[in-house]
Parts: sequence; structure tokens; C-alpha cells
Amino acid sequence: MVLAIGKILAGLGLFFFGAGVLTTALQDLSGRKLRRMLSLRAQNPWYSGVTGFIMGALFQSMSGLSLLMSGMVASGLLQVRNALTVILWGNAGIGMLVFVAFLKVDLVTLYVLGVCGVALIFSGLERYRKQLRLLFGLALLLFGLQMLQAGAAPFAQQPWFGELMAGAADSYLLALLIGALLTMICQSSTAITILAITMTTSGVLNINQTIMIIYGANAGSSLLTWVLSSHLRGSPKQLVMGQVVFNLFAVVVLLPLFYLEVYAGMPLVKALATSFAAKLEFQLTLVYLLLNYSAAILLSLGLSLLVSLLQRYWPARPQEEWTRLVHLLHVEPGNGAELPELIRNEQHRLLEHFSPYLGHLHRPQGPTIKLELVERHQSFALLRGEIEYFVEECLEQPLSAESSEAILHLKTEIELLGQLEEQLYELVERLPELERHSSLYATFAESLDLLVGLCEDLLRAADHDKVQTLLELTLDRGGIMKGLRQARRDSARMTTSDSQAVLLRVTQLFERIVWNIHQLARNVGHATADTL
Repeated sequence: MVLAIGKILAGLGLFFFGAGVLTTALQDLSGRKLRRMLSLRAQNPWYSGVTGFIMGALFQSMSGLSLLMSGMVASGLLQVRNALTVILWGNAGIGMLVFVAFLKVDLVTLYVLGVCGVALIFSGLERYRKQLRLLFGLALLLFGLQMLQAGAAPFAQQPWFGELMAGAADSYLLALLIGALLTMICQSSTAITILAITMTTSGVLNINQTIMIIYGANAGSSLLTWVLSSHLRGSPKQLVMGQVVFNLFAVVVLLPLFYLEVYAGMPLVKALATSFAAKLEFQLTLVYLLLNYSAAILLSLGLSLLVSLLQRYWPARPQEEWTRLVHLLHVEPGNGAELPELIRNEQHRLLEHFSPYLGHLHRPQGPTIKLELVERHQSFALLRGEIEYFVEECLEQPLSAESSEAILHLKTEIELLGQLEEQLYELVERLPELERHSSLYATFAESLDLLVGLCEDLLRAADHDKVQTLLELTLDRGGIMKGLRQARRDSARMTTSDSQAVLLRVTQLFERIVWNIHQLARNVGHATADTL
């Protein structure tokens, strides 16, 4: 029994690790291309459904797929309606793993696992590394399921376990609760479904118990998703609740049919499954597929109502506009001469986040202000990531030398702006700790206002005079830095050791901000000189 439990735990571990490797490999293999393809073609609901099915079958992780959809909705690349269609049919695609798990692929899995694992250590096959990781992750996932099945089989030979299951044979509600509880513990309804089917083929469970465990696994998945998403709001929350509704809807629809079939003798779900498959494992697999497919079909037909309800109870937030692309939203990365100007326009939207940071320095601090700072910081990171996605894709295209040079300068500027925002965010958080030294606080705040304001002005409309002015102001031995260091020395004489540590950290952050602004001015100066 100890060995059997060990196999179950090892199987679950390999399953989740393989799913993680598979998801990462798919994202590395087709991340930007996949996002671009979805954003351009997902307006068609049929295409969205097919894409969702394929992605679900490949990703084998609704959390990974939901995360991808949330990111695309947040950036404006997809509407909530289209992303929901992908998620609904992604569930149907994931269900295919249960079918594959009971095919005779043990030998193939071992060979693929061994060959890919060995091939990954050879540097000569580096160009195929992404494809090899994809196959290795898939084989590892299947191997984990095989070990899970091997660990479940010995339970059928244990008299105490057989008696326990026999005593609960007619307690279908208990089976439903067990399925839900196990899913919340191991966080995979697919793994629990495969485990239950394996124990049924071994004679431990009867078919009715297993059907209820499958339904309970879906219900448990909904509850787990709802709990884990409690911190989300707006459009991302709509997508997560769409997944919750999917799982609950299937159970609410099929659960009454189960009781009608068992107690009224009406031939419904179980009769349909047994009429299409001879083997018990495939009959139960069909029940699982019917659960997912029925929910996908019915919710797709009522998608407009579902979207309306989600938008009513979890409406989009105004802050979501901060993260969405505007100028690059439907632009192809091979548009040549227009690209630098469009990227620069999108870059200007990053600059809009700096003024609110500086505004916080002149307002009373409180929980609401801190929350707004966090939202600004997160929104900047998301928008910057989307712009960098696009820039990387542009640099892979056959552009003119002039366009490539301009985009490379913009790429450097965006990276420096990202560093500047990180430092500014931390400094604005820490600076209120110095309020007791009002003169020093005022020196920091006024210097930041001046330098960041000049930097914004330079990036919006560059010229030689602005570059020179900012370069002189941000010299390490310039007037601003000399005055700041003198003010710090004067304040340090009147502070405790703890206050001095805070003062030192704030000064270091300020110096890094000045250095970053200096680098931005130099980069703009080079770019301006190149265009002359």
C-alpha cells in the first residue's frame, strides 16, 4: 500500500510538472505569433472555438490558457466575448487527455520520454530545443498519468477499501463531495477523473459512483477557481467567472439527468455512453466528454446572455484603459516606415504614468493612494510588455536600415523607461518616510518634478538644446546632485541610525533615477544625430 500511495503521489507530481513544461514550451514556441494570430482572427466565433479546442488539447492547463486570454484582453488584443469562446472550447480540448490516457500508448510514451530527455542535453540540437521540450513535457504528463493508474489499481485488492466503497455504493452525494474535495486538494479535475476511471476498471468503484465523482470534480474545480480569483476585478474577473460558470453549468444540467436515469429508469447520459463504447473506461470517458461538450455548446449558444451577466456583476474598470494598446493594436509588424512613429506614439502613453507618481508626492498618503500606485505600476508593466512584444516582432521583419535603426533606439528607450518607472515607483513609496525632514523631502520632490518633467518633454519632442540641458543637469557632479548630497549630509547629523538607513536608500534610488534619465538623454541625442 505504501508503494501504491507513492506511485499515486509521484504520478500527480509528474503530471503537474509535465503540464508546466508543456505550457512553457508552447509559449516559447509560438508566444508572439499565437497572440498576433488570435488578435487578428478571433473575431469569428467559429475560429475562436476551434482555436480554443486546439489550444486546450495542447496546453492541458486551463490556468495557463486563462492567463493568456486575460493578458490579451487587458492589452486590448481580444474582446471578452472572443476570449470566453476560446476558454469554453479550451475545456472541451482538455477533455481529450482523458481519452488519450486510456489508449495503449505506454510504450510510445517511454520512447518519446527517453529520446527527448537525452536529446535535450546535446548542444548540437539547440535549434530543436523548443520542439523537444514540447514533446518531453507531453510524454512526461502521460507518464505521470500511467503511474497514477498503476498506483490506483492495487487498492482493488484491499478488503478494507472494497468494504468502504461498497458501503458508500448508493451514497451518490458522498461521491460528488469526494470528487470536489479531491479536486480542490490536487487542483486538477482531469487527474481525479482519470484516477476514478482507473479505480472503476479495477472493480473498486461502480459506474454510478464514478459518474458522480466526475461531476464533483468539475464542481470542485469551480469552487477552487472562484476562491483563487477573489483578488481579481474587471475584465480578468469576467473571464475567470466564465470558467466557474462553465463547470457549474455542466453539473447543474447533468446532475438531475443522472438521478432521473438511476431512479426513474430513463435512458439518458449513461445509456448514451454505454451504447457508443464497449469498454468501461471509454464509456466513462464519454461521460466526461459529454460533460464538457454539452456545457461548451449550450454556453456558446447563450454567449450573449453570459457576457451580459458577467459585465453586469463584474464590470470593466476605467483603469483597464491604462494597459491597452492604442496605436499598435491592429498594426502589422512589417509596415515599414510607419512603425517608428507608431511605436513612439505608444511609448508616449508610458510617459503618462509618470505625472501621477509625482502628484502623489504632494498629496496625503493613505490606503487608497497606495492602491492607486500599485495599479499604476502594474498597468505600466503590462503596457510596456505589450509594446516590447511588438518591437521584438518588428525586428524579426525585413525592414529598411533606417527603420531598423530607429526601432532599436526606441527599444533602448523603452527598456530605460522601464527601469526608470521601477525606481520611481519605489522612491515614491519610500519618500514619505522622510517627511519629518521637510527640507530634504522638498529637495527630493522638487528635483524629481524638474528632471522627470524635462525627460517627458524631451521624449515627446526631441531637439539638440533639450538634450544638452538634460545632460548637463544629470551630470554626476552637476548642481542637482551636489545640492542633494549636501542636504543629505546636513540631515544625517540629526537622524537616528534607522533613519539614516532610509535616507541612504532613498538617495541611492534618486541617483539611479538621475543616471537613467542621463542615459535616456544620451540615447535621444544619438537618435537625433542619426536623423540629421
